[in-house]
Amino acid sequence: MDEDILRIIALKSGLGLKYVSKNEKINVLLEQIDGIFGADAILKGGTAVSKIYFQKSGVDRFSEDIDIDFIPHRKINLDDRIYLIKKKINGIDGFEISRPRLMHRTMRFDMRYINELGEKDIVRIEFYLSHDKALCVKLPEKRMLSSSFMSLNPVMFTSYALEDLMARKVIALYSRTEGKDIYDVYHCFNLEYDHEKFMKAMELMLDFYKIEPNTFIGNLIEKLRDANKDYIYIQNSTSHYIPTKLRPDWRIMIRELIEKLEKEWSM
Repeated sequence: MDEDILRIIALKSGLGLKYVSKNEKINVLLEQIDGIFGADAILKGGTAVSKIYFQKSGVDRFSEDIDIDFIPHRKINLDDRIYLIKKKINGIDGFEISRPRLMHRTMRFDMRYINELGEKDIVRIEFYLSHDKALCVKLPEKRMLSSSFMSLNPVMFTSYALEDLMARKVIALYSRTEGKDIYDVYHCFNLEYDHEKFMKAMELMLDFYKIEPNTFIGNLIEKLRDANKDYIYIQNSTSHYIPTKLRPDWRIMIRELIEKLEKEWSM
């Protein structure tokens, strides 16, 4: 991308130059990953939520990692999955690929590059190896990925339905209660989704992560109340990922999210 165009997009969106540059690199990587791994790679996490669903409703945020469930179409053992990823990842062009790091059935690569400002940067790709089959209420399918704050060539990539992504995001919110998860879950509840399918997806996630369902929502709400007491930290650690015009009042957002969760679990 031309540096002048980069600066114009950054100025209009209120995002940092490095984030705008990285957003384009993420699209380049997603296109290549899909070409190499096909439907065996299922996109999830903040990148999936923002690029598939948020931009349709005028909401967006920058997500800097690529999180993938790697589920080969034919069943192979863990060692063979690791070998297959290590072999295929070298088909990616335009990046210096780090050695893989294997952590808790997750395989991570840092994709290094020099951005338009002449600075070193990375995009992190994580392959999750925990599932032999997709854990979801709707089968994953090819979906269009795009961005609302910059014009990029659309990319088709296999990903989960909204209800399945929402359930994963709620679990992430429960586990770490970060600002990006608060933002994502809040705006997910403003989208059109099937309540029953979402709750079934939650059952799958709670069972997989061995979280007690009877105390889950109460514990989550308590964590959010604690987060609201420290909203300045949430604001300072998250707002730079969000275009200026979309940055929330975090105290209001967290309070409204608590109300949304209470309503959802009372239905």
